[in-house]
Amino acid sequence: MDAVKNALENYLNSDDTLAFQINGPWGSGKTFYILDQGITLIKKIGLYPIYFFLNGQNDIQYIKKILNKRILYTWGALKSKNYKWIDQINTISDIVDDSSVELNHLPYNLDYFYKRASNIIKKTAFRKVDFSKFVIILDDLERISEPLTVHEVFGCINNLMESLNCKIIIISNENQASDKKELVAIKEKVINKTVYFGNNSLSVAKKIIECNLKDYEDWFESINLNSSWFINIFENLFKTHKNINLRTIQSVIDTFIQVLNKIKNENLTVDESKQFLKTAYTSILVLTYEYKLGKLSNADYLKNFFNLRGPTLVSNASMIEILQQKQKKKADQEKKDTVQTEIIDKFHNKFDEFDKNIVYTNSIYELVLHDIFDLSEFKADIDKFFFKEENKASQILNLLQNYRSLSENSLQKTQEEALAILSQDIGIQNIINICLFLLYQKRNGLLFIKFDEEESLNSIKKRIFSLTNQELESIRLIYIEYSRDDNDFLIEIRKTIDSALAKHKYELCLDALNAILSNKWYDFKRKNPIPVFEKMNKKPISLFELMLDQKSIEKKLFEDNNAILGLETYLNSAIVNVSNAKGFYFHEIKYAGSFLTQLEKDQAIINNLDKVMQFNIKELKELIQACIDHLK
Repeated sequence: MDAVKNALENYLNSDDTLAFQINGPWGSGKTFYILDQGITLIKKIGLYPIYFFLNGQNDIQYIKKILNKRILYTWGALKSKNYKWIDQINTISDIVDDSSVELNHLPYNLDYFYKRASNIIKKTAFRKVDFSKFVIILDDLERISEPLTVHEVFGCINNLMESLNCKIIIISNENQASDKKELVAIKEKVINKTVYFGNNSLSVAKKIIECNLKDYEDWFESINLNSSWFINIFENLFKTHKNINLRTIQSVIDTFIQVLNKIKNENLTVDESKQFLKTAYTSILVLTYEYKLGKLSNADYLKNFFNLRGPTLVSNASMIEILQQKQKKKADQEKKDTVQTEIIDKFHNKFDEFDKNIVYTNSIYELVLHDIFDLSEFKADIDKFFFKEENKASQILNLLQNYRSLSENSLQKTQEEALAILSQDIGIQNIINICLFLLYQKRNGLLFIKFDEEESLNSIKKRIFSLTNQELESIRLIYIEYSRDDNDFLIEIRKTIDSALAKHKYELCLDALNAILSNKWYDFKRKNPIPVFEKMNKKPISLFELMLDQKSIEKKLFEDNNAILGLETYLNSAIVNVSNAKGFYFHEIKYAGSFLTQLEKDQAIINNLDKVMQFNIKELKELIQACIDHLK
């Protein structure tokens, strides 16, 4: 930031007769910098800034006219009250420009009026004007619209510099200009120096946060919270990022202020107010950042995060140290690329203050994506995680993790409380993590209570099979996808999670099959957008194999033409009409061939099929063969 300020200050104080360019990518904070700090610097030097936004402008004559008006406005504002007639002339001009009234329909000859006013201004007011004191700022050069060209704009700039002898600052992103070659070719005739604006994102982002939260400092102070906390969170998460899109940061702050204003008007305790703000800010920051990157298009994957606290997500990272399991997966085993793991890698386990305050909630997700915010739902979530008695599990986990700071009596008391709470509804993650800590302490001779490992494991297995698919996906993320720990207890838990997920997947596939053979596939897909028969990360289930197992040929296809039409609808939409279907359904080739063979056998046995059914079966067999050929 100092380099940009230094270059700008040098230009403003120099005799440079050409323009000065601030060039950088979109979202890097160029406009914010010039409006927040650049204009302040210009005025401090004793010059007069005139800012003009070029975005969408397509008429050079209009640009010239507006610039002339703003010069006149600015100059008139600097003079005494004797020059207030200049404002009146501009006001009349604006009224005419903004109306659709033809000049010859007005009761007075305004052409004559303008000419008279122009002559008066030129002969009296402007005789001693020093236009070198003016600084014209032209922003978003690359976003002008056709038929206006960069060549025309540069011609206008050149005329301004020659006729007014003023300073001109051009703000642009050259790489996004539609006629970039022309811009580069002619800019050396108009622009002397260019400063790159791209490595200043972090400092500008911090300034954006500071400026937007400035009006709330008194309230923050009343609840023992400093606005520097929000800046500190951001800085610790993004200090390694070279380029930060500042429009995203502004979006984060705008959304956060929506929540802030609602919380400010609630009758809350100091602790509640602070926690609500901290949790809202951290979760809005993450979800907005990922949303702007296009990572949150599939809400179903993200919903596995809902109602998970930061410490839960990173607990396995600390387990690595606690359990002293340093074995890592082989380098050639690629980590599964999911939204959840990306979020954890990018944001978590880096800054404790962030991890201990974030909770992913549906209320914040809806606010970030759809601008819908249910304050009561959000309050209930925060109350549940931070202020209710069931949060006792988190307190116990914290003590178990920091066992080395406890006395033997304190650790024994903590272990007794942990054992007692295992039978309560404290969430499957808390139960598993408490057991893992107790097992570690047992192996190291630090367990001072009786703990039945097998009984606890069986209880956990039973709980796992009672979880919903969404809850299973959440713990799969923590204990399978993101965990690098290996011990017998965890291995059994992982097997159970996989078995429970496979059971859910099989049941979902059965529902999908029934929908397909009822010719209601599209209805099913709308209600269940997650993959069903596609080959994703796990072992896929084959539609054709499932139909063979369920004896769908004799029970459905030979009984109902609608079932055949439903199957055809699915095969066309999922396989035949999809160019890259091979990547998702290659596993179907083997089972499709077996199904086709069985279909022909069963048809040969049955003699009483009507002609419409026979025709439909013939069409279906041809379609299945087309699927096989397409996948091959």
